[in-house]
Amino acid sequence: MNKILIALVLIFGLSGNAYSVMIDVRTDEEWRAGYIEGAIHIPLSEIKKNIENYEISKDEEILLYCRSGNRSGRAKTILDELGYTNTTNIGGIENVSEQYNLKIKTDTYAPNWELYAETDVGIKYYVDTKSYFERNDNKYVITMQDTSTQGTDFKSLSMYFEIDCRKVRARPVRIFGYSGLMGDGEEVELSEKSDNVWMYATAGTPNGELLDVMCGG
Repeated sequence: MNKILIALVLIFGLSGNAYSVMIDVRTDEEWRAGYIEGAIHIPLSEIKKNIENYEISKDEEILLYCRSGNRSGRAKTILDELGYTNTTNIGGIENVSEQYNLKIKTDTYAPNWELYAETDVGIKYYVDTKSYFERNDNKYVITMQDTSTQGTDFKSLSMYFEIDCRKVRARPVRIFGYSGLMGDGEEVELSEKSDNVWMYATAGTPNGELLDVMCGG
């Protein structure tokens, strides 16, 4: 399963917990072998570069764990230096599971794709209805574009959208390209190639259709 659909969608599960955000800083391989229920995954090697993509406020409580507490301690230092003021290293995954009475999960996330737009040139746009959640008055959702008919380097593109219904606008927070259909195959993050600007609704465009779906237009 591709990384964005596991790590980002799990943010929704955080809203019902006593803490605000729990981050697993272990490797991809360790994450796939088992992770704390409700945690999101940002490897230590990526946390400095990618933490801002998760829309976590600087004063929000952040709990960090790894295998033993070593890497999560280093992650805490990085976040503290970035200005996050409420970070805690809570140690290794086994102790965290016991202390917070949370399960270690190994199951994968299965998206529920629904077609919401299609262009004249054959690009199909899907939204994962299971990924939707609200945070800080904005809405978040994951979309997938089937670009297999376009002869490009990627057969599909996935975007993690932030949506502001008050101003009827959306912007891609993270973008991933895939060598296979619907997020399968090799994954390449393309977020740095995006200017991350807000896009306003234009009737008849895929972005306009997405805003209609998400904002009840």
